[in-house]
Amino acid sequence: MDLVAEAIESVLSQDFEDFEIVIVDDGSTDGSGQIAQGYAERLGGRCTYVRQERAGAGAARNRGMRMANGELVAFLDADDVWIPQKLGRQVRFLQSHPDIQWCATNYWIGQRDGATHGAAVPYDEAHAGEAWIVVDWFAAMSQRHIAFQASGAMLRRSLIQQAGEFDVMIPSGQDFDYWVRIGEITPMCGYLLAPCYTLSRDSSYSITFNDPEKYSGKVRMLAPLMERSIQPGRSPAYQDLIRSVSVDMVHGSIAEGRPDVARALLRTFPKQWRGARYVGYLLLACVPASIFRYLALGWHRAGRPFRSRIRGT
Repeated sequence: MDLVAEAIESVLSQDFEDFEIVIVDDGSTDGSGQIAQGYAERLGGRCTYVRQERAGAGAARNRGMRMANGELVAFLDADDVWIPQKLGRQVRFLQSHPDIQWCATNYWIGQRDGATHGAAVPYDEAHAGEAWIVVDWFAAMSQRHIAFQASGAMLRRSLIQQAGEFDVMIPSGQDFDYWVRIGEITPMCGYLLAPCYTLSRDSSYSITFNDPEKYSGKVRMLAPLMERSIQPGRSPAYQDLIRSVSVDMVHGSIAEGRPDVARALLRTFPKQWRGARYVGYLLLACVPASIFRYLALGWHRAGRPFRSRIRGT
């Protein structure tokens, strides 16, 4: 089954049935748009299909949010799949926690060959069905207690109205930027430890898979977040998250043979972050690109591919 059809079928299979589907076709050229349009025609008013010129994941999500009528909004990327209980679990949580404005769930990490490689966050399968926790998003993310992706998020309409839309000027990492902005409004969020969807790490639908400049885009996304994280009044957890994600990105650029990206990111580090580790990374970033490629090959052969907490959207 085509990935788009599989994603739509996973929505139609939900045990919670009071929802609408808005499908935004971001300029597809592989026939998936016709599949999505076919679903809209068969489902009638329950499903809306709209096509736009290719503008990126952020623009597609923005259009979907504008078109949606519900008080709760959830996202599903074309290469991800929900389990039948996903929506119902989140709706019940938000109904029972009126003070919480957003929530998300754990997920399985999938590959294009259909294999699934465990949950993003370890959990107790026997007791995780309704194992919700309420956390400070910045603290939980910086400590890797949760893993957060768009296909697991659910937001109240009132929160979207406060936060605005995804920043379409950020070429890669708009979703992470959006969660940070939401966290600035209300850092407390609900998180379900039971995985409720499979996230595809290397699908051809993925922007990460198709974008050779993914790291350069994330540098432009992270630079203003660094500035905001050190402003007076920001929580220590906020700064810890942005610093750790930025270091991850430097590390990843080194691991994948992109010293130019590592140098660009290091130049944006605030002075208070420039300790011994910073100097070490700076020295590595001055290694010629040819040697970097050799180091990167050795890194991957050692079985240690880089994984970022920022998906390539």
